[in-house]
Amino acid sequence: MELRELVKRAGRRAGVEMTSWPLGAPAYALYRALVEPDPDVIIDGGANTGQFARECRAFGYDKHIISFEPGREAYAHLQRTARDDPRWSTARMALSNEAGTATLFTTDNGGLSSSLVPMLDSHRRAAPEVHVTGREDVAVTTLDESVADTPHRRIALKLDTQGTEAAILDGARATLPRIHSIRLECSLLPLYEDEWLWHDVGVWMQDHGFRLAGVAPGFASRQTGVQQQIDAVFVRNRDTGD
Repeated sequence: MELRELVKRAGRRAGVEMTSWPLGAPAYALYRALVEPDPDVIIDGGANTGQFARECRAFGYDKHIISFEPGREAYAHLQRTARDDPRWSTARMALSNEAGTATLFTTDNGGLSSSLVPMLDSHRRAAPEVHVTGREDVAVTTLDESVADTPHRRIALKLDTQGTEAAILDGARATLPRIHSIRLECSLLPLYEDEWLWHDVGVWMQDHGFRLAGVAPGFASRQTGVQQQIDAVFVRNRDTGD
């Protein structure tokens, strides 16, 4: 093990996080909020090619990650990226409120905007270079079904699923007591059919015992620069000392 890693681990045991990442950087700040409750697993919903999981590893997270990605091409890339990491599991599945199959609307930006629900004209206006180019039949599971038999007791959940966050959380009712932090995109205006907006997210979180712990800018209109989405982290009240 490299000396740098030994020093960092010794610091963590002493309660000190040693990092070259600026503490105020939005990505790092959101990561710190997500892992503050000390999760033993991060569930990565809508993993695409594994960008978020790689970021978590770069920031120092060394526990289990489970990445879900339904898109064929994105999943093939994800699988190659994760294969040498023994604590990173992958599943070619979408998450929702019931198990079965569904249609994934695929997009030509590497699947970053692919979704189980149709894209609206507002998204097309904000990002005219992104197009729905195909459809794939994909397997769907629920969080309750996918983690029921796992030993993980403290879950950090990340959702980047383009408008299906409400359905995913509806399929996590039994799992919810084990979820201690949630990171997700919050749309400021509708971009996908029947999606939650930011205020819907806030109400759900408050009703289920979570509070806002961090916010960062997300997707903005290519035409006007106006924010369309933000990234937000919510944590359980009891994990913040409230």
